[in-house]
Order: sequence, then C-alpha cells, then structure tokens
Amino acid sequence: MKRIKYAGLATATLLAVAPVVFQTTTVDAATNVTTKAAINPGMLNPLQSVADFWNNFSNKYLSQFIPIDDGKVQKEVPNLKGMTYDGTTNQSSMESLDDMMATQFNKPVTFDVLMKTNLLDPIASKGAMQVLNSPNTSSKNYLYKITPADSETESDFRYKYDEVSRKGNGAQITFGLQVIYQNQNPKAKDSKNGKEIVRTSITVTNNRAIVAPATELHVNFDSPLNVEVGSKTVDAKLSNTVNASVTNQDGTMMPFSAVPGEIYQTEDGARTRTGNIVTSSTFNNKGDKFYQPVTISFKNADVDVNAIYNKMVNDKSNLITFNGNTATSTNVDTTNKTITYIRVVTVGEEPTTIDRPDEVNDGWSINNLHGVVTVKGEAGPLYNDDNKITSRSIDAHTGWQTDKYRINNESGEIQYRVSTHEWVNSDMVDFVQTEANEATSETAMTNITDLQGHHVISLSGADKDKVYPLYNTNGKKLTRNLGQGSAWQTDKQATDSEGNTVYRVSTDEWVRLEAGVSFK
Repeated sequence: MKRIKYAGLATATLLAVAPVVFQTTTVDAATNVTTKAAINPGMLNPLQSVADFWNNFSNKYLSQFIPIDDGKVQKEVPNLKGMTYDGTTNQSSMESLDDMMATQFNKPVTFDVLMKTNLLDPIASKGAMQVLNSPNTSSKNYLYKITPADSETESDFRYKYDEVSRKGNGAQITFGLQVIYQNQNPKAKDSKNGKEIVRTSITVTNNRAIVAPATELHVNFDSPLNVEVGSKTVDAKLSNTVNASVTNQDGTMMPFSAVPGEIYQTEDGARTRTGNIVTSSTFNNKGDKFYQPVTISFKNADVDVNAIYNKMVNDKSNLITFNGNTATSTNVDTTNKTITYIRVVTVGEEPTTIDRPDEVNDGWSINNLHGVVTVKGEAGPLYNDDNKITSRSIDAHTGWQTDKYRINNESGEIQYRVSTHEWVNSDMVDFVQTEANEATSETAMTNITDLQGHHVISLSGADKDKVYPLYNTNGKKLTRNLGQGSAWQTDKQATDSEGNTVYRVSTDEWVRLEAGVSFK
C-alpha cells in the first residue's frame, strides 16, 4: 500500500506568509509520490524575470569562458535544420541563397558567416546555434563547408539547385555540411588541422507558390456521345455531356470550360463550322451519325493558346493534341484563344453515361482517369480514403498505375489513387495519361529515374533512311518516329518490358537505346 506524507498545518501557515516551494517525498512503495505546495501567482513574474536575467547574462558573458570541443560540435551540428522559403519577402525567398552559392559554396567559413547565408532555420536550429556560435574563441577553430549532398558533382548539384529555385511548390534540395577543424592561432602546430569533425545534411524547401506557364496542351475526350431515338437535340449541346480532361507538359490537370456547339451532318462541316446543321428538335432515326465541335477555353492567364500553337507550327511538333493526335489549324482559334475538337454523336445506341465527380470523404470530388504516376526525387507518402497519412509510401523514381484522381473542393489539392484505398499527392509525382485498357504491368516501363545534368540523345546510324520508333510509358508503340541525324534532350531513363534501356524525349515519348542511338 502506498503511503503519502502530507505537509502539516504549520507549513500551510508559513506558505501564507512567504510563498516558497515546499516538497516532501516518502519512498515506501513501488511508486514515489511527491507533493508540492503551489507557488503564489504573484511571485511568478519576478521569479521569471530573475531567471531570464540569469540566462541572458550567462549566454552573453559566461559562455565566452566556456570553450567548445569536438564532442559539442558532433552533438549539435546534426540538430541544424534547413530553411523553408515561402517567397513572401526577400529574406524568405530561396533566391536569398544565391549569394552563398556564388561566393561561399564549397568553401570553409566560420559559423557566424554560415548563419548569414540564410540556409539555416533560426527557430528550429536555435539551440544548436547558441552552442556553435559561442563567443568563446575556440568556436573559431571550426570551419563549415556547404557542399553538394552525397556524391553529386558540383555542376550537377548547381543544376538541381536552379531547378528547385525555379519550381517552388514544395520542391526540396539537400545540401551537405562538412565541419573541419582548423586552429586559428597561426603559431599553433596543431596535428588536428584539416581533420573532418562531423558531416551532416541540410534540406531546404522552396514553398513559393509557382504556377508554371503551360507550354503544351493535351486533350483527352470521350467520343462518341450516344443518344436515344426521340431524345432532344438540345440536350446534346449541354456542357454536362462533355467528358474531357486537359493536361500540360508536366501532366498537371488544367482547369477549363467546354462548350458543345451545333450538331452537323458531316465531319468536315463540323470542323469548318460551315456545313449543314441538324435542325430537328429530336433525334429521330436509329443509326444516324452526326458530328459536333466542342470548344475549350482557359481562364488561367498562364495558358497562352496562341503562343503554344505558334511554337508548335514553327517547330513542327505536337504541343497541342487531341486523344494523341496533333492539332491542326482548324482546331485552334487564335482570335478567341480557344481550341476545339470534334466528337461523334450516334443515335439509337445505349446512352452515354458521363462520369460525374462524387462528393466523398468530406468534400473530395473523384474522377476516373487512367494513367501512370512517376514518383519524383523523394518517396511519396500515401493517404487513405479519409486523407489520413498512412505508414506506407512509394519509392522515389518508381512508376504506378492510377485509375482515379480526386480534388479537394475547398483547398484544390489533387491526389492520384495508386491502390484500392491509398492516394498520393500530385506534387510528389509526374502524371501521364493513358487509355483505360492500355496500362498493363506486363508492358509498362520500370526503373524510371531522373537524370542529373544535361543529356542528349543523338540519332546517327549507318542507314540514313532509318527511323526510330517512340513508345509511351506503358510500352505502347506510338505512331511518331525520330528521324536520322536529329538530337533530342532527355531528362529520364527507364527500362522497358524487354529489358532495353529507354530515354524520355518528350512528355510521354521514349526512344530505345539501340544501334544508331547514342546517349551523352
């Protein structure tokens, strides 16, 4: 049985006169029980003031008499944390590191200079900073060198730094931090000079919100639209009959508005908007087939339809596509800055069911969308259906099939589904859309890896008429080829289902490494 010894009445009388902490403990059981008399609240402020004065005094004056040594450095350096930049001020912008990258990167500096680089989070690193920035002269014997992380070359690291600085939106980069001992007394012959004391990594996050201008527009849409005999023609002109999506060069979903137009007797009439239109109020004959333009417009200022189209024409490229087919001049309206595709309307078939977002899990809209997500440079945490983070994640540089994405109706956050009840945030992955029946694990590419630095694929085989086929992420052979004597920048490497090495040369186009194909 526990026995607790209480302070008696005499003690209570003393407390009323002069408040102090009164403590007594009886050790007579498995658990110690301690009772404390309460401190008079009126004494808290004076006592705290005394404590604050003493701490400030000791930090400012006494610490200069307390040297730091290897043990303290080894203990505190791993507690240094990198900054998170939100871009709201110059100081909170990642560009504040540019001076460091120009003058101090890969060079040993004292800790007070390191603090001025704006690499370290002053709040998260406060305790370690107080020790390492000691006014005691011994702290000057430790020099700090900001280096590339791991085994990266300086040129590759600087390229990655520029990318993270440009991208923002949570992009991260990890610096190396090496601490070297160097006795600052020029007369001292210290055998430790030049010795590495400790090495750690410092990760910074660029949280500046950046909306990358769209340089490509890829439209995927459902066609035909099936309608019943006797149904109203006006119903086929409603926006809710459109089932389409638009992605940019990074696979990011682009917001847009879609307006179905008049219904035409012929495809050419619909394409030029000059043909005969359907004038009846209902669809009357089973088996009839009509054609209808659907016009897409963008309110986002970062979508310059004219600029994308002009570049596509100049480069003879496929920057604007509809279901994988390159757009033509009839698809683009440079006056109204819109793009248009033609869908088929068939009469008498089973009516088309348009997938509509379902409101689930407290405000998420779920949409069907087949494709492949490739994890970027860091493992992607997985969230359950209730948006609670799980203990699982998917590894960096791995590809995963997805059949749905969801949008949070309040925050606009986008997540892709990678298993029955697991989702990954869109900012952790790159997305490429595929056909629903195209994505198979047997043919999909694996070991998708980001390439560091600048690399080029050159095509220079002996046969000058040879062309090199392109494949998408799921291993499907595309209709486009690369010609002899051309060169293409590449940023990713992967392995196809036959074990061949392939390189990405556009958003979802890959070329095999074979005779006549060189990588540099």
